[in-house]
Amino acid sequence: IEELKAYQPKQRGKAWVCDDIPNKEYHKGVGISSSFIRRFGESQLHALEHKQETTPAMKFGTAAHSLLVEGQEAFDKEVVVITGSPYTKANKELKEEYEKRGLTVIKQADVELIHGMKEKMIYEGNAYLDAKGKVPESSFYWYEDDVLCKCRPDLICPPLDNPNSTDEIVIVDYKTTQSVEPYAFAMSVKKFRYDLQAAFYR
Repeated sequence: IEELKAYQPKQRGKAWVCDDIPNKEYHKGVGISSSFIRRFGESQLHALEHKQETTPAMKFGTAAHSLLVEGQEAFDKEVVVITGSPYTKANKELKEEYEKRGLTVIKQADVELIHGMKEKMIYEGNAYLDAKGKVPESSFYWYEDDVLCKCRPDLICPPLDNPNSTDEIVIVDYKTTQSVEPYAFAMSVKKFRYDLQAAFYR
C-alpha cells in the first residue's frame, strides 16, 4: 500500500500493521473504517459529508482512554486539567491555547471520575489493559475483495492464557458509557453499533 510505506508496515497474517501512524493521519488517510460503515448505515450523506465535532463527552472519553489504556505517563503528557470555573476569561484563554497544541482539556471533577473508573475496573479488564506485550493504537489495514479496510483498536495483546502465542491476538477497545446497567448499555451498543464494530475488528 503506497501511502503506508513511510510507516514501515509489518505484515501479520493477511493484514499490514503500522505502529506509529499519528491519529489525525490515520483518520484522514486511505482505507474504509468501521466508523464510516456505521455512518453509512444512517445514509450516504452521513458517511461522505461527516465532520467530526468534539463534544465534552468525547473529551472525557479521550482523557479516560489516556489513563486506563495507555497509563499515567500518557495521561500526564496528553491531558490538561483546568481548575476553577471554566467560564473565566483566563481559563477560556488557557483552554484555547492548550487545545491548539492538541491537548485534551478537562475539569478537576472529570479527573476524579476517571481515577474512580480506574479503581473500579474489574480484574479481567485490568489484566488486558496491563497485559505484558500490549501494543496501543496500532493501525491495521487489509483487503476485503478489492476494498481497503482499516481499524485502530485501543490496544492489542497476546491472550492471557497463551501469552507467547505468535498467531493469536486479543483486541481491546475501551468504551465509556452513561450507565453500565445492562439494559441501558445494550441501548448504547445498539445506538453506536458496537456490535458492527466488533465484527469488523474481528
